[in-house]
Amino acid sequence: MRIPNILQAKKAQVIQFFLWIIVFNSAICVWKNDLERNRQQNLLQRQRVASSGDAMPRYDLSTGEDTANYLRFVPDALRQRLIILSGMSQMYAINDQKDEDQTISEWMDDLLKASGSRVFGLAAPNICNEEVLMLLLAMTKNASTKPAVFIYGLCFDKFRNVDLRPGYKALLRSDPDLIIKWESLANEYRDKYPKATDKMLSTLKSLNEEKKKANNSVETDIRRYLSKLVPIIGARGDLNAWFQVQLYLLRNKLFKIKPTSKRPQIPSRYQMNKEFLALFLDEAKEQDVIPIIYIVPLNPQAENPYIPEEYESFKTWAKALCEEQHIPFDNLESVIPHEDWGEILGGPDFKHFRGEGHRRTAEELVRRFRSYLVPN
Repeated sequence: MRIPNILQAKKAQVIQFFLWIIVFNSAICVWKNDLERNRQQNLLQRQRVASSGDAMPRYDLSTGEDTANYLRFVPDALRQRLIILSGMSQMYAINDQKDEDQTISEWMDDLLKASGSRVFGLAAPNICNEEVLMLLLAMTKNASTKPAVFIYGLCFDKFRNVDLRPGYKALLRSDPDLIIKWESLANEYRDKYPKATDKMLSTLKSLNEEKKKANNSVETDIRRYLSKLVPIIGARGDLNAWFQVQLYLLRNKLFKIKPTSKRPQIPSRYQMNKEFLALFLDEAKEQDVIPIIYIVPLNPQAENPYIPEEYESFKTWAKALCEEQHIPFDNLESVIPHEDWGEILGGPDFKHFRGEGHRRTAEELVRRFRSYLVPN
C-alpha cells in the first residue's frame, strides 16, 4: 500500500510541475512584448521615424545587436564619399522625441548629400574602443564600405568599458577574413600596444572556445529547437536582461547610487582603452581613412559622474594625441544650449539631448570639419 501512495504522490507532483510550466509559458507569451520594449528602453533605442523620401536606415538601428544585417544599408563608397559616424548612445537616443526628429548621422547625411558625401551611423550604448577598432576593420575590409572619413565621438566614461558585445562578436565570428585581419593587426602592434593587442588575442581565443562549445554541444541544438516551441526558452535573453536590470536598480537603491554619483576610472581599463584609441588612429591612417575625433557634448546644467581632475586630464591627453598624429580634433562639449537637453530619472540628463541637439551637433560637425567631409 505504501509504494502506490508514493507513486501517486510523485505523479501529482509531476502534473503540478507541468501545470506550472504551462502557466509560466502563457505568462511569458503575454509578457514578451513588454520584455522586448524594456530591452529597447535599456539600450535607449527609439522607434525610428522615416524621413521624407528615405525609407532606408541611415544608422545601425540594432545599436550593435545585429550590425551585420545593417551593413547592407551602408551607401556605396565606390560611388560617393562615405563618412562613418560612431560613438555611444548619444548618437541615436533622442529625449522627448518628436515625429520630425532625426539622429546626428541622419542630419549630417542631409547636410552633405548635395556635396557628394553620404553619412552612415555605427553606434552602440557604452561602446568601448576595442569595438570601434573592430568596426573600422569591418568597414575597411571591402572597397564598397571603406569610408573616406571615420568620425568618432569620445566619451570619457566609456573608457571604463572593455570587450566586444555579443552582436559585434557575432560579426567578427562570421567573417574569416575579418578574423585574419584582427589577428594580423594584433601581432603587428604587440610591442607598441601590449595591453590592447593582448586583449585582441584574448577576444579571438574566447571566440574559438565559444565556437567549439557550440559545435560540440547537443544541448545547444536542443535549446535552439525548443526555443521555437517553448516561449520561456525563446525569451531567455530578454528575461536575463530584465533580471540584470532589476539587480542593477536594487544595487543603486541599497547603496544610494545615482546617475551622477562619481565613478573613478579603472586604471587598467583606462590604459587599455587609450591604447585601443591610438591603435585605431594608426590603422585608420594605414588604410587611407581620415579619422576625426571630437569630445561629445555635455549638459552644463547636470552634474556628471566624472571626477573633474580625471576628466580634464583625459581631454588634455586626447587633444595631445591627435595633435601629435596630425588628426583632426575638436571639443564639442559646450555646443548644446540648456534648452535642448532632456531629463532622466527625474533629473537633467547629462549626456542625451532632444532632437534639436542632434541637429545642432550635426551642424557643428559639418562646420568644423567640412574640409575633410566634402570631396574636392
